[in-house]
Amino acid sequence: MQKHPSEVYDDWQKVEEAILILSDNAVNSRSDCMPNWAINLSLPEIRAQVDEIYQETQLHYTFALIATIEGIFNSQIKLYVDRRSKINTAKSLRKAFKSRITKKVYIKFEDILDRWKKADSRIKPIVAKLKQWLQYRHWLAHGRHWMVHYWTIPDPNAVYLLYQNLDLFISFNLPTR
Repeated sequence: MQKHPSEVYDDWQKVEEAILILSDNAVNSRSDCMPNWAINLSLPEIRAQVDEIYQETQLHYTFALIATIEGIFNSQIKLYVDRRSKINTAKSLRKAFKSRITKKVYIKFEDILDRWKKADSRIKPIVAKLKQWLQYRHWLAHGRHWMVHYWTIPDPNAVYLLYQNLDLFISFNLPTR
């Protein structure tokens, strides 16, 4: 079962705190708390190792948050359109994807976001940032060996803040037929 973004973010905060404790123990050379891998390393080597662990973990949680947000909003927006909501944005989305909806053809999340942005200009900056981070998630998942594009690399805190803004902006209140 897929976790909710708030659960993924809570996990990130716990892991981040654990890494900071690990760093503190390793750097302060408390032998009773020092991890085995740090015993024979110099202080700069320990700091480099902890920094590498932190960066890789941050990438993992950034990926997990973006993927979770994409999954939740993709399914919620499709419900929003399918359930015949009377809100203008839903009408616009339904009209744009009418043939795909009736034929049960997959609608790309990016297409939904583009149409949604046209239907409600207030959400443009949030959608633009989300689309940029979806490209980043795709790069993390499939192409770390590709050349990095010039996008802002998000951290889990920024991604979760975007999710909260998006969640506050949209009150789905889906009818329960």
